[in-house]
Amino acid sequence: MNNDTENKTSPKNKNRRDFLNLLLKGGFLAWLVSIVYPIYDYLEPPKAEEIRVTSVDIGNANNMAKDSLAEVGLDETIRVRPGERIPVDGVIIDGHSNLDESMLSGEALPVEKQVGDEIVGGTINVSGSFLYQAKRIGKDTVLAQIIEMVRKAQGAKPAIGRLADRV
Repeated sequence: MNNDTENKTSPKNKNRRDFLNLLLKGGFLAWLVSIVYPIYDYLEPPKAEEIRVTSVDIGNANNMAKDSLAEVGLDETIRVRPGERIPVDGVIIDGHSNLDESMLSGEALPVEKQVGDEIVGGTINVSGSFLYQAKRIGKDTVLAQIIEMVRKAQGAKPAIGRLADRV
């Protein structure tokens, strides 16, 4: 007998096949899904409603009031606490922190920000509390400009597509 025939029917291969059949028939897949599914829900990216800033602390260093994001004007002072999302673009005027700017740069490490540094709306304050002055709001923010560029790019046909249409 040749070796190929012996390997196909060897007890070792039969044991492996039996083991896999047992796992599949015994509900291993169902068990695995029951473990992974809750983890997947936890790791799922946040929905737009969850990341949208709806209210901010506006005022001066001594007197802050909770207000809606729509009420933020240019040069107003805004307080940001750890874990909060930056509502609009601006410049830090008091305090320091580390910001997660991964939505802009893709960099996983937080970036240290101090007095005088510019910050971008939509980024996340990882640590520290600070006051900053709003410098760009609404459609003038960096995030709004990125969204507009993506919309234009999705609506425009690439040059190769236009060439293919002519041919």
